[in-house]
Amino acid sequence: MNLNDMTREQLLEQADVLELDIAKNTTTSNLLKAIKAELGEADVPKAVKKTDDVQINFANDQKNKQPVFFGLNGKSYRFPRGKWVRCPRALLPTIENAKRRIQDESGEWMEVDAYPYQVKEA
Repeated sequence: MNLNDMTREQLLEQADVLELDIAKNTTTSNLLKAIKAELGEADVPKAVKKTDDVQINFANDQKNKQPVFFGLNGKSYRFPRGKWVRCPRALLPTIENAKRRIQDESGEWMEVDAYPYQVKEA
C-alpha cells in the first residue's frame, strides 16, 4: 500500500513498527514525512524525534572531500564531513569497526580509524 493513501491510524501503526516516537500533537502530514524520512525519502520534521540517536562529526579530510558512507541492515547513511549530524546509535559499532592500515615511518603497519570522528549525546 502507498504511504500517501494510508489513514492516520495506519500511519501510526507504521510509525510504531519503525519505532518512531511521535508527539501527540504531530499532524498527519508530519507523521507521513517522518515515516518517509525513516525510510530514506525525506528530512525528519522537528515535531518528531527518533530515540537513541547520537551526534557525530567526521573529521575533514584534505584528500577526500566526499561524504562518509555506511550501510546497516539494508539502510544507507551518508554523513558530511566537518559537521555535527544525527546518527543512529546502532550504527556506532559499524563505524568503530571501519579501519584501514597505514605504514609508519619505521615501515611497520598499524590499524587506524578509516574515518576519524567524534561522538556526543544527541
